[in-house]
Amino acid sequence: MKRISAIFITCLCTAMGMGAFTVLDASDGTPVVAASIFDSRGAILGITDEQGKFATDATTRFPLSIRCIGYNDTEARSAADDVVLMDFCTYQLPEASVNSNRDGVRVLCYTREYCTLITDKDTTINFSEGMADALLPLRPKIKGFKGWDNPRVLTTKSYNRIIHCDGSPDSLDRKNHSSFISGVLHFPSGELQEPDNLASRATGSDTVYHDKTMGVLRKTPYTISINVDGLAMHKNHIYSPNILKFFGLTTDFHELYLTRNYYRNGTSIYRIHDLFQISYSVRAVLRGKLIKSSCNTRQPIEMKMNIEVYPIDFEYLTLDECKQAYKDKSTIPPTEIRLPANVPPLDPTNLRLVEQVNALPKE
Repeated sequence: MKRISAIFITCLCTAMGMGAFTVLDASDGTPVVAASIFDSRGAILGITDEQGKFATDATTRFPLSIRCIGYNDTEARSAADDVVLMDFCTYQLPEASVNSNRDGVRVLCYTREYCTLITDKDTTINFSEGMADALLPLRPKIKGFKGWDNPRVLTTKSYNRIIHCDGSPDSLDRKNHSSFISGVLHFPSGELQEPDNLASRATGSDTVYHDKTMGVLRKTPYTISINVDGLAMHKNHIYSPNILKFFGLTTDFHELYLTRNYYRNGTSIYRIHDLFQISYSVRAVLRGKLIKSSCNTRQPIEMKMNIEVYPIDFEYLTLDECKQAYKDKSTIPPTEIRLPANVPPLDPTNLRLVEQVNALPKE
């Protein structure tokens, strides 16, 4: 009976065109976790799991773009690509000027945000880029210090494609959607300390646990990274914040991964000025009444999102300067979008979206 069931399931999956591929690190064959998968339209399909696997079906639009911070982008050309290898980016350690006599640091960042919202009426594909900053203490418990570790958005540009379920032509617009960066991303205010068994090795990995999260530290010849599964300790790997329910914004988070990449600095302790990349990958179902009303639907909304943050400048401040910066937080200075040297080029699909939206008549 079990044999018959197995044969039936196999035949059913084949008939439906279901399949899967695995994303692996090209250097050692380990799974690449939380790599974002984009289809040929630029929509986020999801992220790879703990084994680096991602499932596809007959509706999947190839080729697929695969992005993961710290790696060069790659592609799955067709359903026949059952294993995809990703190469580490190579980075040159910049010269850093660190003023340890100051009390705080203002971090200026370039940001990218990819978001796909799926309703029963349409699918919205959004790519945004911009600038943000954070103000962080350089030492713990500095009296009178107030900063912000969730980025303040300074400027942003959005590029949107709306795919309609009724088959009508896609819509394009440049409307700036509300950024999710400030709501979900936090800069680390403390240090990253290598565990002893990793600090004594040139390369390697180790698993660390904290509160309700689980993280994997990865050490390469040039970088050290930590990838945190924010839902590892939550029941059924789902988290529904009560505060969002209270405001009618009920959201069930099914995937929540945070990755931070640091330059190797010759020690086992890494601070904010060693940080050069942050990413945040989210898959959630939005069920709140206010959210559904804003999207003109009565059905839950599926959201898939990937945020990338690249620190550009570190401005070291005295305590008085930190206090003044905090007072001025509500004043947004004019800020041009600046691309850092280590940001990867935009993939062809999103580059085409940017070009198409920029070609629209100005309102």
